[in-house]
Amino acid sequence: MTENILDTELGSEEKKKPSIINWASIIILWIGIGLCMASGMIGNLKLIIAIVLLAVTTAFTYWDFEKGVKTTMFVILVGVLGFIEFFPFKYEISFGIGGLGIGFEFVLIGVAILHYFTNREILKEPEKEISEEEKEAKFNKSKKTFKHHFSGRGIDDLKRLVEEGKIVAPAIAAAKELIEEKEKPT
Repeated sequence: MTENILDTELGSEEKKKPSIINWASIIILWIGIGLCMASGMIGNLKLIIAIVLLAVTTAFTYWDFEKGVKTTMFVILVGVLGFIEFFPFKYEISFGIGGLGIGFEFVLIGVAILHYFTNREILKEPEKEISEEEKEAKFNKSKKTFKHHFSGRGIDDLKRLVEEGKIVAPAIAAAKELIEEKEKPT
């Protein structure tokens, strides 16, 4: 039971791997491009630019997921404004004077919303910087929690946790403290 808690709730600080849901908006855009090609729009300049941009953003997303997610949102927004086309059909509203105008593509607005909600942890505002005192207080609070969770473990088990180093820093510190306390002669 304690091992399950350690593995799921108190695990290491590794980034989680993106799932197919995180890629959903890119997949939808590639399907749209495929539909454009099937409908004979291959010579359309806006489609060619969309293909190039989507290929670049797909590569970014593959090699550096965070940068790729942000680049994908930018490319989707360029499409929302009508500068590039991803689908052979359009549901848009346009405003303009004379030959100058701007439109908003509703299908791409939906893709942008999907992209935001499936990748919001990356797209949300970065957290403000916390002071060293706040960091230390947070560390000590986490260490206290880990110490409570590890209190029933034996010295050998605690030493194994420290040696493996597969747990977060506050957990290691808590395990070391417990080892010291348990090894002290009474």
